[in-house]
Amino acid sequence: MWIIWLRESGAEQSAIAAAVNYRRKHADMYVRWDAEVMNPRQLRIELVDYYMADGKRLLDDRFFHKSGSEKTPAVADRPPATP
Repeated sequence: MWIIWLRESGAEQSAIAAAVNYRRKHADMYVRWDAEVMNPRQLRIELVDYYMADGKRLLDDRFFHKSGSEKTPAVADRPPATP
């Protein structure tokens, strides 16, 4: 398993935790890619779209909201962007 390989290769605990977090966050994409439902290019496009939307949300939260109670919806709550 990949996590055992990371541990044996001497990866730091923080790097392992980050890898686990990314795998969990993008599990649906990995399953579709592994099942050859999507090709590597489609996977890359979905990841870029995800992180673009997430970055936009973070910028909006940081610079355009007056109170901490007003937060934009999480990326997972938004409908997919249309090209």
